[in-house]
Amino acid sequence: MAQSIILILLCFIDSCDTQWQTNQNYLSSNQIFTDQTEDFVLPFSTTQAQFITCTTPATSYMTLNSTKPSANYLKKQFYFDGSFINFDLFFQGTWSNEFIIFTIGDTFLYKYLYISPQNYPITQGFCDNLIVDVKSINFTLTNTIQDKIQFTSTGQGDAQVSIKNVIVSRHICFPSCSSCTGPKFNQCTNCYYGSVTNNICPPCSSNQYYMKYQGCKDICDIYSPIVYKGFCQSYPISKIFSFEFQSSNPLHPENMKWSIIYDLLNIDASPKPQQINRYLYGIFKFNSGIYRFFNQLSTYSFSTYLIGLKISILLFYDIPLNCGIQFKINDVYSGSIYRNASGIQTHKLKIFQTQLYDSYLNYSLRKSYDLITYLNIPKSQIVFSAIGNYTDDTAGWGMVSIEFTSGYCPQYCNLCEVSFKCKTCQNGYYMYRDGSCISNCSSSYQKLIDLYCYDYDDETPYSQYLIQEYTNLATDPDQYQQYTLIFQEGSNFLKGLDIYYSYWQEYRVFGGPFVWAQAKFQRIHEIIDPHHSITIGFYIIYGPQFPSDGGFIYTIQNNTPVTKSSSAYHSLYSDGSKDDKIYERIVHNTNNLIISWECFGKNNEPVYAYCGFYNYYIAVHYCQPYCLSCQDQNKCTLWNSSYDSKIVRFSQEECLNTQYFDRDSFQCLQCLLPCLTCKSKIDCLTCVSTYTKTKLGCICKINQYEDKNQCFNCPNECNQCLSQTYCIECLISNNRKLINGQCNCIDGYYSIISNPQCQLCDQFCKTCFGPTFNDCLTCSYYDDALRTCSQCHQSCLTCYKNTINSCLTCNPTLNRILKGLVCECAPGYYDLNNICANCPINEDKTLNQCYKYCNNNQSIWYSIICNSCDPGFQLISGECQPICGDLQIKGYEQCDNNSNLIDLCYNCQFKCPIHCQTCNETTTLPCPDICGDGIITGIEECEDGNTIQYDGCFDCKYQCQPECTKCIKGECFECANRGQYISQQLLHGYAKINVEIQSKLEMNNVKITIKMIQMDAKIVNIIVELVVPLVIITQKLVQVVNYLGLLLMNIIVKIFVEMGQLLLILMDFIKNNVMMEIQLIMMVTLNMCLRILPFKIQNLQSSVLNQQYIALQRMLKLLIILLGFLSYL
Repeated sequence: MAQSIILILLCFIDSCDTQWQTNQNYLSSNQIFTDQTEDFVLPFSTTQAQFITCTTPATSYMTLNSTKPSANYLKKQFYFDGSFINFDLFFQGTWSNEFIIFTIGDTFLYKYLYISPQNYPITQGFCDNLIVDVKSINFTLTNTIQDKIQFTSTGQGDAQVSIKNVIVSRHICFPSCSSCTGPKFNQCTNCYYGSVTNNICPPCSSNQYYMKYQGCKDICDIYSPIVYKGFCQSYPISKIFSFEFQSSNPLHPENMKWSIIYDLLNIDASPKPQQINRYLYGIFKFNSGIYRFFNQLSTYSFSTYLIGLKISILLFYDIPLNCGIQFKINDVYSGSIYRNASGIQTHKLKIFQTQLYDSYLNYSLRKSYDLITYLNIPKSQIVFSAIGNYTDDTAGWGMVSIEFTSGYCPQYCNLCEVSFKCKTCQNGYYMYRDGSCISNCSSSYQKLIDLYCYDYDDETPYSQYLIQEYTNLATDPDQYQQYTLIFQEGSNFLKGLDIYYSYWQEYRVFGGPFVWAQAKFQRIHEIIDPHHSITIGFYIIYGPQFPSDGGFIYTIQNNTPVTKSSSAYHSLYSDGSKDDKIYERIVHNTNNLIISWECFGKNNEPVYAYCGFYNYYIAVHYCQPYCLSCQDQNKCTLWNSSYDSKIVRFSQEECLNTQYFDRDSFQCLQCLLPCLTCKSKIDCLTCVSTYTKTKLGCICKINQYEDKNQCFNCPNECNQCLSQTYCIECLISNNRKLINGQCNCIDGYYSIISNPQCQLCDQFCKTCFGPTFNDCLTCSYYDDALRTCSQCHQSCLTCYKNTINSCLTCNPTLNRILKGLVCECAPGYYDLNNICANCPINEDKTLNQCYKYCNNNQSIWYSIICNSCDPGFQLISGECQPICGDLQIKGYEQCDNNSNLIDLCYNCQFKCPIHCQTCNETTTLPCPDICGDGIITGIEECEDGNTIQYDGCFDCKYQCQPECTKCIKGECFECANRGQYISQQLLHGYAKINVEIQSKLEMNNVKITIKMIQMDAKIVNIIVELVVPLVIITQKLVQVVNYLGLLLMNIIVKIFVEMGQLLLILMDFIKNNVMMEIQLIMMVTLNMCLRILPFKIQNLQSSVLNQQYIALQRMLKLLIILLGFLSYL
């Protein structure tokens, strides 16, 4: 079925009720009071108000008398202007011109004067047959008040009054009105959005949606995702999973499932669950963030159509300019919030609402954002991550909550093929008008036909309710005045001559007990617009002792009267009363609808043998729009003058495939770009060129951006982008990182036009613009042993080692020239404290460097001109230097074959990699690779100095776990198996500790053996045996926390602990002796210790165990014990 048709059939779930609602409700149910049951108390105390308790019926009544004449509600409540207040008073004893006074604080007062009759009319049916008189009191509140209500009696002597059914009803304003004089759209006095014009509130702009009773939003709430007539409508979406942090218990198990993503350049271990106005996990700064694994989506048993995602964050000060926060699902970018010159922006997300908070610490501005998006992902396990991209520490953010829903597919649906339309409901559920599934079709306004549940106003496409009355406890003050009393006999209307309603089974009903026994009523409804039929439904009520000779007659228009008897009923209640469901659909096309109801029977009486009705619905089945007269919803016999058959349409089937049917205008409108063909406003069939069709509609591919209704490819270097000049995601496999919207090459790599992958610089370049050592932008040399770039000797511009004789080029501005592999001072300069100083004009025999070589190997003063050189030499800067490359070894040359940097001979000097044991004419390159020597050479990809598999490097080759399906340089970026997910905290670690432990319990002591610790490329073999009493462990664990607190301040690298299991731990001993203490310490240290353990190892030497490292050993031993307990428990 076309999507637009589905929209036509929508029922406004929150507007299908009466236009009045119950605002407050006191003393309405039948229950036995206790000292804590009701919140009515004696004035100026907390002592419960006086009440009487009855056996028949089994209930209690709050009662006022001369000794306890007052009672007030314990709490202050809001009572709004225009509210209709009614309550029942049961008078007993003698009353003589005395009052019942109702007040709300000191602002509102209502008095009811009562004089008791000579004989009370009710001798049975009230509280074990006490003799009483009952009156229903009602009035309208004239202003808005927040205070306590109070009842006061001025009765004297034996006069007392019992109070029941205190109902405060309030009319419901139109959804765009924040205040009103009535429920209609043209009765507004104030608006949620805009200003009132002629008592009407304006609609939202074209790119916004109206949330009922809230205002205009950029997107509908996740549980009101469907739009009809300009309003977001409630829809039965399933909540798959939601989470809010619990800072009242930071160690709550759900909190502990979240992990921090550390920024290696600005490591901060301070983010934690806490309450700062809202519960959150934070505060995150720079490039840090948070992630968590979720399994709930994979176990959701029903269908989805997209996945709804709602994220709440709290910003501490503004997002820095050109910075933001990215959200990822399984490490795939799903959206972001960021700030540019125009302010806060979002991509693939919409801001649902924001809220400002007061300042906090140094943050003068704090603002929360609720963000909503829909994801086209399968039902599978996911890792959600939120990662900041901040450039300074003046601002931060916190994660508040996250929520996943079934998207646009309703609850209990087994198959959704289009949005908001279930094709197959779960067994035992019925299809419903809004495309949803419901478990029963027993509501008073519903009718089941096959597997489809119809509402009365769903019987034709143009059906609408005329009235919905007596459906709850609320009172519409104009409602019962529209009923005309035709005649009455016997006893009726004991609550008041103009009171036609009462309360029955917690419903407000027409007639009912104490009201209707023998009388006939009529009501005339006005129906202005053309229609062809109507549906009428209501429930008849029969009192518990309704006689067999009594009955109920209803007549619709001029149709034959229908007589009903209590012998045929729909439901039987515990007090003996009954009801019967009435459904009538009749042909009707006039402007007036006349209905009459009669309760008859000479033995009827208003206490036990009464009549009534409730759940009164009339649905009018209108003709098509523009039709003046019709036979049914499809056959119009007379069109009005504004009807144009070329324009007006009534279904999607009448539209072209490039159009969709618009229910509001009854026209076929052009599919919205970028849809080419469509079946509704939101469901595309095909897309215009450059777009791709998905459940999300026609969208650009992941590596494209949208501009002027076209998709354009992102720059090669961007994986995702907002424009041709602004990237939002870079691939680490392309050797790029995101900086201020640009995917820049990481240090040591350079970019090539049309190639997204940055290429490796020459090993002597720290940064470069090409592949050779002549293309360096900044220079350094690569220290194989340290596997890092180091500074050249100060005399070199570029080099291959940091020694003075390892230069490759020189800086001419320092007056140095390359001779072999040494940057010597140029002729006319000499080295003075590592600076080339000017030689004096007069010859000084102590300054050897101021002499230069001329022909015949003659040494002359620098200022003397040299005109010629011996064979194999050439004049350079006025000096004879050997010609490198002429295949002759002259002067300071060691070799002379070529100047290839990767060869043995460079600039006529022997130059070998650092791992070569010899470097002379006997050396053959390449020198053999030795895996495990700590130096990456030849075909080696890595060196970690061990033979442990799956730790990132094995046999000097990068290696990940077998479950990893995307391994880059030993780091896993994608997992394949169920239950496997990437620990993002490990993605960029450079050092590891591998711990092999053995443990056993010996007489309440734990014996621990640590066999080996490996740090980075250095191996420290440590064999330690510890025999530690369990009680001592708990004491030492406190020290662990202190150690960690100190070390976290200066974290250099991350260390991941690969630990074994403690075996044979005596569970009873742990529980009985140290369990409480261990639990406390475990929970404190778990989040920062369990996954990634940061330590300071900056100055650690493999041969020296300094005092700091000794302390670190102790912490590690205690932590292993701690984690062993945790894994066992």
